[in-house]
Amino acid sequence: MVSKRRSNPKVKTGCFTCKVRRVKCGEEKPACFRCLKLGVDCDGYASPESRLKKNRMIPPNRDLLPKSILAAPIPTAFARSPFENAEEYRYFDLFCARTALEIFPESDSGTTRRMMLQSCHTNPAIRHALVAIGAL
Repeated sequence: MVSKRRSNPKVKTGCFTCKVRRVKCGEEKPACFRCLKLGVDCDGYASPESRLKKNRMIPPNRDLLPKSILAAPIPTAFARSPFENAEEYRYFDLFCARTALEIFPESDSGTTRRMMLQSCHTNPAIRHALVAIGAL
């Protein structure tokens, strides 16, 4: 028999980084624990006013929208992102979520992983290398 994963309550107030990565945000402030643990910059939270405006802008019948639009939202933090397109960002996200944790063990308290992930924002060569590894 296949065991079912226990579901956690969904929240809509998580940080932008966790929303883009589609993971549960702990919602700690000023930066969430999940972002700190992975060594990535926490892009913060939406203001309460913008959440209210966003809820008003949702069309009354979501069935009218193509499923491709609903399935892959473009991240709101993408505008200030160093990545050239959403696909590049997704490969980087795969690297952060899986590969980096396997390559760099927790034994060094994540320092090496954190430095590499942060340097990709200023060094295009490192960024392209991490994206390429994430695409494998």
